[in-house]
Amino acid sequence: MMDGGMMTGMWVVWLFWGIFGLLLITLAVLAIIWLARNLSGNSGGGRDDAEQILRREYASGRIDEDEYQRRRAHLGT
Repeated sequence: MMDGGMMTGMWVVWLFWGIFGLLLITLAVLAIIWLARNLSGNSGGGRDDAEQILRREYASGRIDEDEYQRRRAHLGT
C-alpha cells in the first residue's frame, strides 16, 4: 500500500519537471526569436519609416519642398 503512494508521488514529480522543462525550452525559443528580430535592425516599418525620415529631412531644411513632393510621390503616399 505504501509503494502505490510513493509511485504516485514520483509520477507527480516527474510530471512537474517535464512541464517545467517544456516551459523552459519554450521561453528559450521565444527569447531567441525576440533577440533575432531586435538585433537584425529591421523593424519591418518599411514605408512608414521612410515617410518619417522624409518628413524629418524636410522639417530640418535639408531638402526643399519640390524634393519633398518628388520623394513623397515616389513613396506612393
